[in-house]
Amino acid sequence: DSTLKADEASSQSSLLDGLEVNGWCEPVMHLLSSQNVDVVEKGLAAFQAMLPACGNYFVDQVFVEQHLQQLQEQWNDEDVSQSDSDTTVGYFSSLLDISRDVQAALKVCKQSRTCTRSKDLTASIHSEL
Repeated sequence: DSTLKADEASSQSSLLDGLEVNGWCEPVMHLLSSQNVDVVEKGLAAFQAMLPACGNYFVDQVFVEQHLQQLQEQWNDEDVSQSDSDTTVGYFSSLLDISRDVQAALKVCKQSRTCTRSKDLTASIHSEL
């Protein structure tokens, strides 16, 4: 059982380590520019998962922070304008929450110049919120 857990941790670490080296950070970053909200939602989820490996790369891309801010403004407006619709209540709020989490994580990465999967990064992100 412990050997299996060690193998899983090693595999996950190897995969994360290879993301930036193999050029996977950039394509995920561009998903945030999609006009399709579902694509952006999936992009944010991938962005969040890839922060330990790609965070420093993401921080260096000026448009990422600006684009996250624009998305937050747009989604805030959408959430307010559609608050009377039962089907969309909370959808844009959840996207806002995810984008704010990503933005806070990027801020921590920028300040420390390192993004890791440590509990310290998680604690720092939550203190930013």
